[in-house]
Amino acid sequence: MAKQSTRSAPADVPEFARALREISVAGRALSVHERHELHDAGAGAAEDGVPLRDLITGHLAEMWRSWASLPGVTGAQSTDALKRVGEAVFRAAEDAVGELTKGYEETQRWTVRREESLRREFVDDLLTGRDVGQLAERAERYGLRLAGTNVVAAACSSRPFLDSDAASANVQSAMSLRFSSRHVLVATREGLLVCVVPHDLAGAPEEFARRVGEVVERGSQWRVGLGQPQSGPGGTVRSFEQARNALELADRLDLADRLVKAADLLV
Repeated sequence: MAKQSTRSAPADVPEFARALREISVAGRALSVHERHELHDAGAGAAEDGVPLRDLITGHLAEMWRSWASLPGVTGAQSTDALKRVGEAVFRAAEDAVGELTKGYEETQRWTVRREESLRREFVDDLLTGRDVGQLAERAERYGLRLAGTNVVAAACSSRPFLDSDAASANVQSAMSLRFSSRHVLVATREGLLVCVVPHDLAGAPEEFARRVGEVVERGSQWRVGLGQPQSGPGGTVRSFEQARNALELADRLDLADRLVKAADLLV
C-alpha cells in the first residue's frame, strides 16, 4: 500500500476495498500480506501526520460505501449466506482497524523515543559546550536563540531530578504554558533540573523557582541557582557553571534563600 501525505484519500483504501471484495466471496480472513499492508499504512499515516481517526474513518467509510456492491452480497442466495458474508467482512474490518492502529502507534512511539534521544543529546552538548559550531542551528529546533543572550537556572533537591520524573515533566509543562515552549528549555543534567531562558524574559527565573517548590516532595531541601546572562552558543555553558557554583556556595554558607544568584554571590 503506497504512502502519501494527503489526508482526504489514503492510497491504501482502494487496496482495502479490493480485499473486501475477495473476502465477501471467499469468506476468508485478511491474509498476512494484507495485514502487513495495513500495518504499513498506519505507520505511513503517522509519519505524514494524518490523524488516526481520519485513517480509520476512511477505511470504514469505504466498507460501508462498497457493501451493497460486494460480489458476495449481490450473489447471496439466502439470508444465511448474506449473514456469512457480513460476518467475514466485519471481521476483516475489525482486523484492519487493529493493524492500522498498531502500525500507527508503533511509529508514534519510535518517533517520540527518537525525539527524546535527540533532545538529550542537544542538552548535553549545550551544557558542556560540545559541538559549539552546530549548536545554534540545532537550538532553533527547540526555540532557543543562542546568538542572543540567555540565562540558566539550575535547581537541586534532596532527591535528584531525572528525565522520567513526573516532577521534571510538570515543571517543563508549566514553564512552557507560562512563557511558550519557543522561549524556554527545561531539562535534567547531573541530577539538576535546568532551565534556559532569554535574559530579558521577565520573571522566568522566579517562576521556575516557584514551580520547583511546588513539585519537590514535602520536607525535601531544595534550592535554585541562577547564573548571569551570557551571550553566544558558549554563553549557556558559562551561565550553567555559574548557576551550579552558586548552588555549591549557598550550600557551604548554609543560606536560607531558595533562589540564589551568582551575581549576588560574586561567583
